[in-house]
Amino acid sequence: MKGRDAAPSEPSQRQLRVGEEIRRVLARVLERETLHDPALYHAPVTISEVTMTPDLRNATVWIIPLGGGDASDLLAALTRNAGRLGGLLARDIKLKFAPRLRFARDTAFETLEPDRRPASRPGGAPRSGGRPGRGRRRISPRRTLASRGTGMARRKRGQPVHGWVVLDKPCGVSSAQAVATVRRVFDAAKAGHAGTLDPLATGVLPVALGEATKTVPYVMDATKDYEFTIHWGEARSTDDREGAVTATSDARPDAEAIRSAIHQFVGEILQVPPIYSAVKVDGERAYDLARSGEEVDLEPRRIEILAFDLVEVIDTDHARFRVSSGKGAYMRALARDLAESLGTVGHILDLRRLRVGPFAQEQAISLDSLAGLMHNPAALEHLRPVETALDGIPALALSSPEAMTLRNGQGVPVFRASDRERFGHLRDGDTVYAMEGGTPVAIARIDGGAIRPVRVLNL
Repeated sequence: MKGRDAAPSEPSQRQLRVGEEIRRVLARVLERETLHDPALYHAPVTISEVTMTPDLRNATVWIIPLGGGDASDLLAALTRNAGRLGGLLARDIKLKFAPRLRFARDTAFETLEPDRRPASRPGGAPRSGGRPGRGRRRISPRRTLASRGTGMARRKRGQPVHGWVVLDKPCGVSSAQAVATVRRVFDAAKAGHAGTLDPLATGVLPVALGEATKTVPYVMDATKDYEFTIHWGEARSTDDREGAVTATSDARPDAEAIRSAIHQFVGEILQVPPIYSAVKVDGERAYDLARSGEEVDLEPRRIEILAFDLVEVIDTDHARFRVSSGKGAYMRALARDLAESLGTVGHILDLRRLRVGPFAQEQAISLDSLAGLMHNPAALEHLRPVETALDGIPALALSSPEAMTLRNGQGVPVFRASDRERFGHLRDGDTVYAMEGGTPVAIARIDGGAIRPVRVLNL
């Protein structure tokens, strides 16, 4: 089979991104034996790369048979299942059309030293302890061959940027894609977000950079505000407009009926999450199971709705709402359940998050505006301090020696006679964040008469 020694024209970022998504999905399909083809059970193959044509209509899937054996039977089996694989891809990564798949043996790695070859596990699985379908970090064959004898340059990991960015996520962009853009703008070594927004949703997405990622759980646990529109009369598989219609109803509630019904959803309630959600079932994400056609049965979970208000009845088919909720509440499920309580069905047409804990939409910058500041010092004006996330946690000023003790992972006594004036209000179990001269030192807990570090902040 022909290899890939000739360097092709440089692919676009879009081709690279879609190719990598296809590679990951195909690796997962082979690992789980989704195709039910005996020729592919425990397939001794790894997928090294997927290259796309500029129009994304054709994909070449480069495979490496493990152990260097004959790949003809594997290639024949993969080609035989190409149509079904294309359909799975179009559904899983939401392509407008199923790509035409071509499978070919990748011989570019076969001339490399053993320690530079890709991981030898079915479907590109890692050697141990890694994420399924990822494998070891893949090195471009062309780059590796060009680097022989000269040594590999260590990849730059980014800059030590610390703080929060309050992003106004647009519709059609995933939370992961938005975080990746923020990370590139600041060239940050580390980034994460405090609460996923579906691609359909817009609004506040707090993005943590550097040491701020250690404070993410405190924002995740905070209350959140949303506005959304319910479309009455159609139930959908995803409980939003992206899913397939699963039921219809001619019943349409009026404003009086809606106001009477929403009161039963305020306070602590039990809610069954949407089947297309990130809830785990036996170690698998519910949305992965749903997309593969498996039946998903989720248990109800206790959540808290602090406020649920009807903003306006737009027309017979639509009404707009505002909700304030605690952790773990799904607005799609809330809309679904409200519709059912009103004797009809419904789904969310649009959803906007207005606030997450201390981060509100008034402070947010749009993704386009931020992207326009790529590697520009002006972007730092939109970086908020790490301790912004700890707004609801009391601050505790420490001396330099005490701060050093805490940074070293040791406890600082708080119940000595000399400390009563500073620490007398603290009780066992209290959470605080320790400061030294205005700089956060650690998130800590009072335990056994001492301040003990929970997360040290290296600022």
